[in-house]
Amino acid sequence: MNLEPAIDAARSGLMEDVELIGVFADAPMFYVGQLADEDDLSSFQPLVLAPPAEAGAEAQQMVVLFTDPNRIPEEARERGSMMLQVTGRQVLETLPEGLGIAINPGGDPSMELPASSIPAVRQAIPEPPEDEGPGAEGPQTEGPGSQG
Repeated sequence: MNLEPAIDAARSGLMEDVELIGVFADAPMFYVGQLADEDDLSSFQPLVLAPPAEAGAEAQQMVVLFTDPNRIPEEARERGSMMLQVTGRQVLETLPEGLGIAINPGGDPSMELPASSIPAVRQAIPEPPEDEGPGAEGPQTEGPGSQG
């Protein structure tokens, strides 16, 4: 199932949160960002949303993901030099402590996972299908300004 209908279904009460997390785990999503070292994909630095100053001390930074390249606003494309396709599972494996996740921020459907919820989300993710174990295909990249 695609993540967008799952977000809508969960919002409408037609899907339990644990089911939504399962869809999130394997759904393709897109980071926008840049490489700190052009020759090293592991140096990818995704776009991070900082909370507005008026949000207060409880606010937190969130990495930004999009469910479709067409959902990436021009402003985000301008701030990043590349797009990286990942799954929710891959995001959770590499997400630094203290960061939350914003999916389609400012769009509809959108979803936020606060940093405080990330440990529980990691625990709720089902085991990967057998074809996604060690040696499975990693993140996919696209060049600057790519639209998919």
